[in-house]
Amino acid sequence: MCIIFSQLLLISSVPFQSDLYLTFKTGFVFMKKKIQVIDADYRIEEGEVTVRCFGVSREGENILFLDKDFLPYLYAVPKEHEDIDGIEERIIESEFEEEGEEIPVRGISQEKLKQGNEEVKVLKVHTSIPPKIPKLKNQLWDMKGIKECREFDIPFYKRYLIDKGIKPAEWIEVEGEKVNSEEFDLRLELQSISADVEADESQNWETLAFDLEVYQDRIIMASVYSKEFQKVFTTEEIDRDFVRTVETERETIVKLIETVRERDVDILLGYNTDEYDFDVLRERSDDYGLELALGRDGERMKFNRRGRFAGARLKGRMHLDLYPFISHVLSPGLESETLDLDSVAEEMLGEKKNDLSWEEMKASWRDKEDLGAFADYALKDSELTYRLGKEIGPQILELSRITGLIPFDACRLTYGQLTENYLLREAHERDMLPRNRPSRDKRRNRRRQGAYSGGFVYTPEPGLYENIAVLDFKSLYPTVLVSHNISPDTLNLEECGDQFELDEFDYNFCQDNQGFFPELVEELVEDRSRLKEKMKDLDKDSSEHQNLDNRQQAEKILANSFYGYLGYNGARWYSRECAEATTYLGRQYIQDTIDVAEDKGFEIVYGDSLDYSRQIVVKDSDANTRFVEIGKFVEDFEDPESYKTLAWDKEKGESVFRPVKRAIMHDYDGDLLRFDTNRGRTEVTPQHSIYKYGVESVQLADAQELEKGDHLISISEPPEAEEKYSEGDTLDLTELDYTSSELRAYRDTERFPAEKGICPYCEEEYHLSSHVHSQHSERYVELDQATSDHSYIGCENAKAGRVPRFWELSLELAWILGFYCGDGSASKRDKQMISFGGQDKSNIRRVKRFFDEILDEELSLIEDIDSRTGNKMYYYRIQRKPVVSLFVEGLDAGKGSSGKKVPEVIINGHEQLKESFVEGYFEADGSRDKDHDSRYNSENMQFSTKSTDLANQVHYILKQLELGENGYGRPINDVSFKYRSDKPQIKSIRNTAPKAPEYAKKDFTPAKINNIEKVSPTKKKVYDLEVKGEHNFVDAEGLILVHNTDSVFLKGENIRENMDSFLEKVNSDLPEFMQLEFEGFFKRGFFTSTDSGDGAKKKYALIGEDGEMKITGFEQVRRDWSPIAKKAQKRVLRQVLENDVDEAVEIAKQIVERLREGEVPVEELRIYTTLNKKPENYDSTAPHVEAAKKAIKDGIDISPGSTIAYVITRGGGSISQRARVLEQAESYDADYYIENQVLPVVMRVLKVFGYTEGQLRGKGKQSGLGRF
Repeated sequence: MCIIFSQLLLISSVPFQSDLYLTFKTGFVFMKKKIQVIDADYRIEEGEVTVRCFGVSREGENILFLDKDFLPYLYAVPKEHEDIDGIEERIIESEFEEEGEEIPVRGISQEKLKQGNEEVKVLKVHTSIPPKIPKLKNQLWDMKGIKECREFDIPFYKRYLIDKGIKPAEWIEVEGEKVNSEEFDLRLELQSISADVEADESQNWETLAFDLEVYQDRIIMASVYSKEFQKVFTTEEIDRDFVRTVETERETIVKLIETVRERDVDILLGYNTDEYDFDVLRERSDDYGLELALGRDGERMKFNRRGRFAGARLKGRMHLDLYPFISHVLSPGLESETLDLDSVAEEMLGEKKNDLSWEEMKASWRDKEDLGAFADYALKDSELTYRLGKEIGPQILELSRITGLIPFDACRLTYGQLTENYLLREAHERDMLPRNRPSRDKRRNRRRQGAYSGGFVYTPEPGLYENIAVLDFKSLYPTVLVSHNISPDTLNLEECGDQFELDEFDYNFCQDNQGFFPELVEELVEDRSRLKEKMKDLDKDSSEHQNLDNRQQAEKILANSFYGYLGYNGARWYSRECAEATTYLGRQYIQDTIDVAEDKGFEIVYGDSLDYSRQIVVKDSDANTRFVEIGKFVEDFEDPESYKTLAWDKEKGESVFRPVKRAIMHDYDGDLLRFDTNRGRTEVTPQHSIYKYGVESVQLADAQELEKGDHLISISEPPEAEEKYSEGDTLDLTELDYTSSELRAYRDTERFPAEKGICPYCEEEYHLSSHVHSQHSERYVELDQATSDHSYIGCENAKAGRVPRFWELSLELAWILGFYCGDGSASKRDKQMISFGGQDKSNIRRVKRFFDEILDEELSLIEDIDSRTGNKMYYYRIQRKPVVSLFVEGLDAGKGSSGKKVPEVIINGHEQLKESFVEGYFEADGSRDKDHDSRYNSENMQFSTKSTDLANQVHYILKQLELGENGYGRPINDVSFKYRSDKPQIKSIRNTAPKAPEYAKKDFTPAKINNIEKVSPTKKKVYDLEVKGEHNFVDAEGLILVHNTDSVFLKGENIRENMDSFLEKVNSDLPEFMQLEFEGFFKRGFFTSTDSGDGAKKKYALIGEDGEMKITGFEQVRRDWSPIAKKAQKRVLRQVLENDVDEAVEIAKQIVERLREGEVPVEELRIYTTLNKKPENYDSTAPHVEAAKKAIKDGIDISPGSTIAYVITRGGGSISQRARVLEQAESYDADYYIENQVLPVVMRVLKVFGYTEGQLRGKGKQSGLGRF
């Protein structure tokens, strides 16, 4: 409808049904549009800010609307009894500036907001652009009469969406002036927004999934998949209708970009595309000079960094990388041991990738044979990603709608981040004043408050059980919050008529009015229950059922995250009391339930673990290895379940990183036992199990039963690093993490004197220093705003100096870092300085040469006399804040004798970087003398340090490096620890080889106990980890292997008959909002045991009355087991669950016999392992490495990142020497597969019934660590 007016704008009273055009004589066209917002950001031009919101109409049109009238603001909170009118007047009259930069106040008003349970008057103060908000905050906070500032730390585009009530993926109505645009169907300069739009219609998003196949660092295929469009772009002619042949790799990239733009994709799906595909695309595009112009407005793809992680953002489109969402949110509910596309698709979709090995794909590409199968495989990857996206993409969009986050953020954030964004939006709608994000000091203070107790630790009783009922508390912690009105704003209120008090604690929760958290949780839980009831009446295949299911899943995710958020030290609404009370009550209700269960014959077993201070080795979701105290990991890490921890694979006989299923903390008021061994130290509770080395075997023993002279287990060969960093990589200093907010990115290194001169930017004469600083702040930006023009790093104060933004990760830099950790120092006080010192002048000259080149400036080498020794000393010092911040924070090398650390780029770097670091470290602080005994014929590296981090990390690196053999031919793969009694904080460490041949193990070292003593815990808490797939993890000091205890099993008779009375009894004693629910009934269940005979946690199999099996924790989803082993275990489990153990034994014997007779196809014996680096760069001789080496020698191309399928063949030599890639395997070693594949997995089941390996194979077998 188009209406022409001469002068006046008339508003139609007709209800909105379609687009409305209002046109003026002057040519202005005003329009209304109903859209869903999918992305938002802002632009600054000529000192003014414009908000940009990208949306899609119900007709599929691309809409961009611009809001130039929304200004950034913060709240100033007056002190009690201060005159708010007077403060407002002083602000209006003030002319704020910071270091010469004007900070304008664009508006001010008084507001009434809720703070806790009180109403307070605050001042809402606006400024011009978002970067000035932190500076305005500094000025206001220092003003007389102002207590504090609030809401200065909310990102501006989020601030806009919150204030305007815009929820992405939900309908809104916008009205504005139409502006010409080539990139968008409609571009509006905004006049008004209505977020209160009722609409039931769903949006049809144009969705496309993509995937790359890369060979020898080149893109050889790019596949795209949608319901209507499937293509594979490649340079080869392939007989497939969906293949489009192009001339070059460059054209492959161009076609991918064109496909996204021409199909006008709304949602671009990928799997690990942030970390891999877009990284490859960016690198290859740069090589060809191509712009990855994938944004709706033609903007290039940009990586948005959040700490250690980066996401590929396409402005105006939704790039949903499914991997981080699955890793952060869905993985706790998945059975799969690994989260690769193949495993996740098999579990969630019931479908796997095409059965084509990487070796076969490479051979296909190299020989140009059977390329059709390769193209099918490539397209299948995109198809599986597309189908996964159709499953979980709507959940992401629902989370986006509920939390108000743009979908790009919703699919990448952790539970805690999702919760906080939801709370900020809900607080705004309730006129509440949110708390500020805590400072580092506040986080430290919160940690010092001490821990609160978690849940139970328990293990199941092994065996076969009849008639199993599965029961579950309905949202236990959320319902505890609601039932007892636990919330930060109900805690310890002075004026309260009805208080809920806990005998254990000296605080209470007011019951007069519902708190903020209980209100939100109740809304989520009740709405979810309502949705689930409604779903029961709908066809499961209907779109309505799917929409409701997506919403209830999103609400479940949020409701379950509130409790964990309350206890997170980095939370705005942190409340130790609320988190503590919630877990306490949860334990009480579980214990009450156990008491009822025990009346019906149930039993429970539980235990404890490690001290707060014990370090563990973990790997984050970005595959970076980190060392952290277990207490800090459990208490402070926002999402510990997204990490993996170093553990021992008992069956493979090697150290591995396994997912953390659960981080556990318990009250503990007793002593710990400290074990000092010649390989390191550990501290555990006396009743805790720990691995002990006996005569050619490894056993579990209670810690309190161990004696001096016994041997623990120390891992002697850590896993190969994934080599995230290599020599020659470029370090972008803007992408590192700094605690300091002073750093800025500069376009130049110009410094201006405090005198008159011609300004090079405006070519006028001014007093240069003050003029440039106050008028040309565009020279520098905050680090996260840096563009390619910003090539230097400095501070706002020019005196701090500047350094290049890009540094090469060279072997020389690795040496410098090692030397710094050994004998460097840093000061971050008034005079910020980094210093290198030593008696060897050549080393200090080497440091000087490196920095002189980097800084393009020659600094002096200083000579001095050490007053303690009288020896001549040499020093090189750099007084530049950016260099200090880089070494201490950005590269995280720390400072001080007890605070030094090995930088992440070294721990996760290539072997050559580690070697250079170690060389630099020992040049500064250690010795590399020859062994005193010529029989050893090796260099002896030893050092002492006060830093626990440095001791554990250097020790870890030494075990990763190839250090040769001693004179007896035994590998130098051990590191000995000595603890000084006079200075117990100092650890003396030395590399060594086993002294006796029986201890010359490749994978572990017996660690002799030299001393045992009782010690007090750091806190009255102990900590444990539940590790997925294993029942152990590693204490980083000496890599001592410890057992973990976790999980629960309640057993009893006549469960089915007693079900109703049991539920009735439990639920009658629960608060109204809480409920124990019946989840399902299984006619039989099997629980396996550990090698010690204890119940194994999270390893069980159930069979329903319909014959369907539910298998958890066994080898079914692990790719490092051969198909014959997986099938054997599954068949044996089924027969056991059918109550025919004898038949299960017969099946196992038949499979063993078929292997002996050579009747099993070689394809059934393949084992998959990923090759993380070039085979020649491995120190180990693992089977997959040796198989790869032989294949490469025979002309088969294998590159890092490849998944190797290998088979152990017949013949002489070690297992590794007989490993062959599948395509080269012409035979198999039956004994290997019987002893190392089939028997271990079937014995996991049959040992519970008293069977031995000998009964299955007909002969004895001596066991070792590989099978303990």
